Amino acid sequence: MDDNGTTTSKDVVKALCLLKDVKQSTRETFLDAEVYRRRVAEQKDLVEAHHLKLQNLLYEKDNLLREIKRCRGFPTKELDKIEFKDGVLPVLVDDDRHKRHLQRLDDELSDRKALLQHQQHLKTQISSVEDATQSKHALLDALPAHLAAIEEASRPLQALLSVPISDSRDRHQAAKALPTPLYLLFCELDAYLSIHAGSGAVGIADSKAGPLSKLKLKSTRGKEGPDAATSDDADSATPPPPKRPKTSTTDHDAFIPSPQSVVLQVRRHLGLPDKPTSTTKVVFQYLPRLGVVVVDSPRFPTLLRRLFATDSGLHTPPGVSYAFETADGAEVPMEFPADVKARPYVWAQWISGLTSVGHRLEPSIRH
Repeated sequence: MDDNGTTTSKDVVKALCLLKDVKQSTRETFLDAEVYRRRVAEQKDLVEAHHLKLQNLLYEKDNLLREIKRCRGFPTKELDKIEFKDGVLPVLVDDDRHKRHLQRLDDELSDRKALLQHQQHLKTQISSVEDATQSKHALLDALPAHLAAIEEASRPLQALLSVPISDSRDRHQAAKALPTPLYLLFCELDAYLSIHAGSGAVGIADSKAGPLSKLKLKSTRGKEGPDAATSDDADSATPPPPKRPKTSTTDHDAFIPSPQSVVLQVRRHLGLPDKPTSTTKVVFQYLPRLGVVVVDSPRFPTLLRRLFATDSGLHTPPGVSYAFETADGAEVPMEFPADVKARPYVWAQWISGLTSVGHRLEPSIRH
C-alpha cells in the first residue's frame, strides 16, 4: 500500500508539472500571438496610409492629364500665323533701347553684388564691435571688485598720509539719502572742513519723530502792514477793501522734518590749560512740506539769531508764507510757530540752494 501511494503521489506531481508547462506554453503562445497581432495592425495602418497616398497621386495624375488634353485641343491659332485685314502689323524694335535695358540690368546686378559685399563687410564689423563690447562689459563688471581690492589695500597708506579717501567716499554715499538741500549743505560743509582741518566735523543723524510744533498755525490774512494805514489818499474815492477774518489750521504735518538731519560740530580753540577747545553743535533739518531748512543750536539757542541783524529767524522766508490752503483752496499766509527752536534763517536757505531769499544778506561782523 505504501508503494502504491508513493507511486501515485509521484504521478500526481508529474501531472501537475506537465499541466504547469502546458499553461506556460499556452500563455507564451497567447503573448506571441498578441505581439504578431499588433505588428499586423501596424503594418495594416501603414499599408492603408500608402494606399491613400497612392489614390491621391492617381487623382492628381488624372487631373493633370485632363488639363494637358484640354490645352492641346485649344482652338486658338498661333499668334505668328494670325491674319490681319491690312496685312502684317509693323513691329518696330529699337536696338538702342534694348541695349539701354541690358546695360541697366547689368548695372543693377553689379550694384546688388556691391551692396551684398558691403553688407557682409558691415556684418563682420558688427560682430567685431559686439565682441569688443562684450569684452568691455566684462571688464567694467569686474572693475568694481578690482577698485574695492585696491581701496582696501590702500587703507593703511591713507592712514599714514592722513588722506581718508575711503571714509569720505562712504560718508558721501550715505549722504545721498538726504534731501537735496541737506545733501548740498553736507557737501559744502565737508569740502570746507576738509580744507580747514581741525575746525570741526560734519555728520548725519536721525531726526526726532513727530512734528516740531504742536501749536495752531495762526493766519496773517486780514492783517494790514504799517504802510497800509499811511497810504490813504484823500483824493481816492474807492473805499478800502474789507478786512477778512483770521483763520487757523492744525496741519502739523507741515512741520514734520525729514528722517535724517545734518549735524555740524564747530570747534573753537580757547587756549585755556584746563579747556583748550570748545565744541558747538549746529543741527540742520529739512521740512519737506514747506520746502525750507531750519537750523538750531541746542546749547546756545540765541547764537544763530545774532549772526545777521535783519535775519533773526522769527519770520518765515518769502517763498513759504503761502504754503497752506484753506478747505476751499484759497491760499492763506501763515506765521512760523514760536515754539519751534529750529528757525528758518534766510542764510540757511541761501547756502542750501533754496530760492526763497527775498533780500541780500548783510555781512556778519561776528566771528
